[in-house]
Amino acid sequence: MFSNNLKNRLISKETAGVFFIVGLILVLILQLVFYQPILVGLAAIIFLIVIVSFLYNPYAGILILLALRTATDKIASNYSISLGRYFSFNANALLGILVIGLTLMLVFFARKKINGSLKIVISFWILYLLLSSLSIVWSIDRLTSIYELFRISSIFSLLILGYWITNKKNSEATLKLIIWSAIIPMFFAFYQLITETGMGRITGLKNRLYGTFSDPNSFAAFVLIIIAINLFYIVRESQNKSSQNFKKYLALSALVVVLLATFSRGGWLGLLIFAVLLSIFKNPKILFSIIGLLIVIFLTVEPVRDRLEDVYNPPINGSVYWRFEQWSDVYQLYKKKSLTGYGLGTETIVHEKEFGFNAGNPYTHNDLLKNALESGIGGLISYFLLLTFTPLVLLFQYFKNNNLVARNILLLTALLFIAEAGFSMTSNIQRSTVIQWIIWFLVGTSLSLCDLKTKKSA
Repeated sequence: MFSNNLKNRLISKETAGVFFIVGLILVLILQLVFYQPILVGLAAIIFLIVIVSFLYNPYAGILILLALRTATDKIASNYSISLGRYFSFNANALLGILVIGLTLMLVFFARKKINGSLKIVISFWILYLLLSSLSIVWSIDRLTSIYELFRISSIFSLLILGYWITNKKNSEATLKLIIWSAIIPMFFAFYQLITETGMGRITGLKNRLYGTFSDPNSFAAFVLIIIAINLFYIVRESQNKSSQNFKKYLALSALVVVLLATFSRGGWLGLLIFAVLLSIFKNPKILFSIIGLLIVIFLTVEPVRDRLEDVYNPPINGSVYWRFEQWSDVYQLYKKKSLTGYGLGTETIVHEKEFGFNAGNPYTHNDLLKNALESGIGGLISYFLLLTFTPLVLLFQYFKNNNLVARNILLLTALLFIAEAGFSMTSNIQRSTVIQWIIWFLVGTSLSLCDLKTKKSA
């Protein structure tokens, strides 16, 4: 029934059809017997479609899952299923468990040699998972820590899946399908822009776009991924004068407008980091274009100018000043348990216990400091090593590889990884599961191409 050849599928078309029909019948029976809400039944059918699609074609199944995750990030967090008195999982958590299960299934049935580069990244991942999971032993909330371990394990799973299901033929298609997955989030973003129905958590800003995501910063991190892929194609095809390039420029302009309207300064910083690095590797003109664009925006768009002015002249009630205060408070808490930390995933619990439930935003807004607080010095060092060596491995392979397709994707992923890591020093990017899924899936995709040896120059 199962095939070891991932270029085709894990199960046959006929078996997939039988699985789907049997699964659909079971869902309908459970729906009628237990009188579940229609949304629960619909969610079960969607899960069934993802599972059957994955078994029939792992590549298509994972891309459907990624598109589904980006389109339902906010709404899926509001619906939960309770298993007994102590266990409750929202739809996003269930998707994470599904990803882990699919990964274990794929690893068990598939046979693909792991190259040295992936082994290096995996070793740092295992170190991070081990040191972080140790904190569960002395966690102030073990159940929360166990939930968080499952969440970060799902992120690790996407690295494995990206590596296992990618080949030369579908690697660039991955980038294009990630762009297509932005259609629904962008539709909601433009609706929020036109109707002024975005979030307004910051004084003076009542319409921060968030698309289908939980908050504007997470959405900005997603938009940054789409911009990076789009900009990369533009630079790569800069000599091409076709109408396709005009469409890419038009799309890039719309994406930049959306990113600006998130009013996420971390997202703006991430774009600047990516553009500067891409200029160094590909075309210095990009940097001058970005600088010119930023100057024009700074001079003409007052809300953007006000946000940037707050960086170098922060008001006492502004978010920049608040971040410095938050980092100072969290650092003082970290010093109390610098060796052990308070437990994986307990960031907000620690904040509320120390400062009270009404003390304001409980998130650290710095992923390195967050890991230090939760997992102690071990969590801090292992996460820092993971963030540092992953782009180094990608760049090493970029310089080593002679295949044009592999070099392009390796460079794109490395620069995007660095940009998002820079963003994470001022926000909660590690907590945004869907962003981590996409980034680490791209890392796995890139490393799967390291063995391509066709001699072409980038």
